[in-house]
Amino acid sequence: METILNNLSQYNQSSNIEVECYKKDKSIITVEILWNYIASEKAIYGVLHNITEKKEIQKKILNAIIQTEEKEKTNF
Repeated sequence: METILNNLSQYNQSSNIEVECYKKDKSIITVEILWNYIASEKAIYGVLHNITEKKEIQKKILNAIIQTEEKEKTNF
């Protein structure tokens, strides 16, 4: 871990990523990882959020938009 921290920037950084993970029961969840690198402490602090429900809602909204657009195309 120390090697990783030594290779990081001398400046504070933050970022986020979305990752699909397997739970113990083999189901898949989507998590968002928010992390901050504090250069003065050479430390990474992070938080994981389960965003599975959010992603499912986004898919439903997208599907509804696509269906609406397809329906409108048939009306023309």
